[in-house]
Amino acid sequence: KSVHLPEVDKKQLKGEALFVRALLHFYLTNLFGDVPYLTSTDYEQNSIVKKKSVTMVYTSAKEDLEQAIQLLPENYVSEDRVRPNKYAAHALLARVDLYAGLWDEASNEASAVLNNTELYNNEGDLDKIFL
Repeated sequence: KSVHLPEVDKKQLKGEALFVRALLHFYLTNLFGDVPYLTSTDYEQNSIVKKKSVTMVYTSAKEDLEQAIQLLPENYVSEDRVRPNKYAAHALLARVDLYAGLWDEASNEASAVLNNTELYNNEGDLDKIFL
């Protein structure tokens, strides 16, 4: 709700936060099974949150990633490529869909990344990929 931050930056930061929340909960549920899906920074509220089933965690992560895709830029904001962009969210969404057994949706999300040849290219020479 900062009035001093440009709207484009607000969108990007919210998209990045949603991406990271989905990523962390995805890993947590794969490690521990049912986990709480925290959506607030309020300690009192978070202290009483109940665990969600793995299926519900995947559903919540998918919702976060679908929203992140709408907010994140297509290109990287720096040459380091360390912050998520729209296609990183598509890739993570494809992985969540795979774990959830949603094969067609996973294929569609992965294709969104693989078909973007402006940002990514497939190197055919393995000597250039692995050291």
